[in-house]
Amino acid sequence: ITDMQPIEPATGGGRLRLKGLYTNLGKDINAVYIGSYDWPGEKRREIVIKDYLKEIDIPLSNDHFWLNDRLNLLLPDKTIIDSIFPLLAETSPDFVNRVREEAERSDVIVFSHPWVFPAVKATVNLKDKIVIYDSHNFEASLREQLLGNSPFANCIVALVRFVEMELCEASDLILACSEEDKQKFVIQYHIHPDKVEVVPNGVDAKSIRPSDQTEKAKNKEKFGISH
Repeated sequence: ITDMQPIEPATGGGRLRLKGLYTNLGKDINAVYIGSYDWPGEKRREIVIKDYLKEIDIPLSNDHFWLNDRLNLLLPDKTIIDSIFPLLAETSPDFVNRVREEAERSDVIVFSHPWVFPAVKATVNLKDKIVIYDSHNFEASLREQLLGNSPFANCIVALVRFVEMELCEASDLILACSEEDKQKFVIQYHIHPDKVEVVPNGVDAKSIRPSDQTEKAKNKEKFGISH
């Protein structure tokens, strides 16, 4: 399983999805997650989240951040380090080579987000693997919303669309967060609907529970709410 972010600490929707899905695969699965950091200054680490899920986080290189910062000047105040990763991947050989090594010896490869897919496809024979795209969004539409419509933004959106469509075509299974996302994959990328399963973001029902009526009444009284 690979993406550009760490899992732990599981803050934010993406990391919570990663932790929720891949710590519940079962004891017969030997899973390795390889992530990174989209900010500089972190150190390499290996942690065991569960007996059958190991997390390895490998920082991107200084060259990678330098080049990203130069390109980011064309889209100030926008985050592009994830969506342009396919262009800059080879500047972070420690991360990319470890992902490729694990992919070579794995039976199943899960791409959580599409960003790392081109780097793996370039050297790993995927015909012998089960490939899963765990999509967190329909990325092409999301990048249009986030980046705007400047010339450089349009270039990035086109890159994202190309990479995401290639991954969808190469995948044996696509996990979509919603029915709406599923329909976008089917209509815009011409993916057969049977290839896409809707797997919504979940909730930890053991740690998060609804308030009961007594608790609600106390809180209403505390804040002066009468309705």
